[in-house]
Amino acid sequence: MALQIAGQWLWMWLAALISLLLYSLLFLFIQGYITVEPKDPWWKFTIPKREQSKIDEPRPQVDDRQRHLSHAMIAYVELYVSHFS
Repeated sequence: MALQIAGQWLWMWLAALISLLLYSLLFLFIQGYITVEPKDPWWKFTIPKREQSKIDEPRPQVDDRQRHLSHAMIAYVELYVSHFS
């Protein structure tokens, strides 16, 4: 019985941490902080550098709907983890 509870606990936290990692990467991709070139393999990504004067400016390729959805994705993971902790 104790082994089953430990396995379930481990599975729950492993799933939560992997979800947090993947949703965070997806959030950064949607916000435009990570780019993936279509010709490269999917695991090769770049983090574009921005000039100091443009750091405070919003990224032009991200519209309000995308920004809202990316924040909702992060909130989903936060609620998932906080509910099971």
